[in-house]
Amino acid sequence: MALSRFDAETLFLIDLCAANMGLSSRRPAVEEGFDWNRFLDVSARHRVEGIVYRAFCCDIALAPPPDVLASLRRMVAAQATVRAILLAEWRRASEALRAAGVRVLMMKGPALSIQLYGEPSRRAYRDIDLLIEADLMDRGIQAFASIGYSINNDEFEEDLPRRDFLQRKLRHIVLKRDGLPVYFELHAAKGRDIGLAPLDAGRVFDRSESLTWEGTLFPTLSKGDHALLVVLHGAHHAWCSLQWVLDSMALLRDPSVRLDLTSMRTWPGEDPQYSMDCLALLAHRLFGAHCLDGYLPPMGARMRRAVALSRYPLSLYCTGGPRILGRIVFIRGLFFNVKSHRGGIARFKSIAAFARPSINDVRSLPGVGLPIFAYYILRPFLVVSRQIKRASGGDEGLVGRRS
Repeated sequence: MALSRFDAETLFLIDLCAANMGLSSRRPAVEEGFDWNRFLDVSARHRVEGIVYRAFCCDIALAPPPDVLASLRRMVAAQATVRAILLAEWRRASEALRAAGVRVLMMKGPALSIQLYGEPSRRAYRDIDLLIEADLMDRGIQAFASIGYSINNDEFEEDLPRRDFLQRKLRHIVLKRDGLPVYFELHAAKGRDIGLAPLDAGRVFDRSESLTWEGTLFPTLSKGDHALLVVLHGAHHAWCSLQWVLDSMALLRDPSVRLDLTSMRTWPGEDPQYSMDCLALLAHRLFGAHCLDGYLPPMGARMRRAVALSRYPLSLYCTGGPRILGRIVFIRGLFFNVKSHRGGIARFKSIAAFARPSINDVRSLPGVGLPIFAYYILRPFLVVSRQIKRASGGDEGLVGRRS
């Protein structure tokens, strides 16, 4: 898919971010009829307002009209405020967790920002994800309760059995404090995968890193483990956010990072090798970058598969790209290894994970107290309706891992 199919605002954004990160030598150019307001919307959708603002400040020749720059400055300032609140809350939470004897690892968010850029506010994030040993989940919830946090019940009112099914069984719990626009998510680590990536729960904690910024500790995944998690997280969402592509590339450009792309028989998620093949090809097409050439699939079946899979993520950067069918093909392509070395167990678990109701299904029918089994029946229709709404530009306000 040629870059000429991108709208002018998206192409300018890609070139601007690539030049800012040293990924491309293409000079960003404003074409005739350029819509600056749409450019602001595209920048917000891809979560790169901070990168854009810094690029404009460093290159006056690229500066937009004054009113557009002022709008961008307000957006960046609002995000900085949210991140400052999150960091302050993390200081309180880390003390409560330490007092309770609960060890956690921070995933993405400020820890990834420190790992990549040396300080916790360089990349955008709206919550903090924490990996916690499954046996300590209740103790972790109690530690957060001691500083005013509770499980987010907005979706469930008093329906505790349904909340338990949709949150505990999905291996993550959302915690919120009244009056604050921030969240914490606790992800249970148990067994041979941590729920978000095929990483052994015990080994992840053993080889973790302890980062420090202004006297605050940020325990997090090792850079290699973080890279695999970020790649699979981006793959799960078809890299629809440019920020996830840039995060992945920033991690993988580090020569010390070596990804373990061996699929696990029990891992029900996206195939790591296929995900990396697709990302390398996507980055090559977006930026013309050669820094991921070492991850490009060899010519033959794997390359043909990567080409086919990358069409859908690329279409998301273009105007009017496919949605429902493209997503189905993309997800199936990342889940199922045609050589079957992942085994039937993983295939069955992949199908079961997609068929299982999610928090978004409950949100689709607000105020309707249906039993859980009803959502298994209604889920295909609810997923299709959300995809149609998303394609038409509706604001879904979705959460959770699956559609």
